[in-house]
Amino acid sequence: MKEFDLHLHVKTMEGDKLLLLLHELTGIKETVQTRSACIEKEDLLAGTDCDPDYLVITQSEEDWYCIRHNTFKKLYHWGQLLSRALDTLFLQVAYRSTDSYSYFLAYKRGVRIREIEANRLSEIPLLNEGILFPFEDPHADGVSGFDIRMFDRDSLEDYCIECGVDLHSLQLSYDSQVIKREN
Repeated sequence: MKEFDLHLHVKTMEGDKLLLLLHELTGIKETVQTRSACIEKEDLLAGTDCDPDYLVITQSEEDWYCIRHNTFKKLYHWGQLLSRALDTLFLQVAYRSTDSYSYFLAYKRGVRIREIEANRLSEIPLLNEGILFPFEDPHADGVSGFDIRMFDRDSLEDYCIECGVDLHSLQLSYDSQVIKREN
């Protein structure tokens, strides 16, 4: 298992527009086309208050783009801007194995619709806000999305699958576009 996972997922058929918006958000103008790029631990930014300055963009499904990045910062502004400008669904997913930190953020058409944050120190999520997804219906199994216990890696994967993203199928064998700030 990897020590960390940091992804953004954007559902769109407008890959060129997505790339332009990412250039705007990062302030980095150049993109490098490469094969099988990844972000290593040493590329992570220190702290949780830094915007990403290293992005690896791949088309993970026909209408989904996966954007690996290098910060644990909650990217509210990115979610709002990308989901509104592309009239779509945006997901931010973060996982760190050292403390079982799990984070899920969803925006739809510029509106934050769901946010869940947890770690192994708490039985219930530290943050659990927003509108319940249809799969969180309390009538299905007697437990609603607001009654979550132990929101962990498996829960994070389940939420992504329900939204249309299979974290297990994110192969790095695709051609990637890399936006990286040069030192």
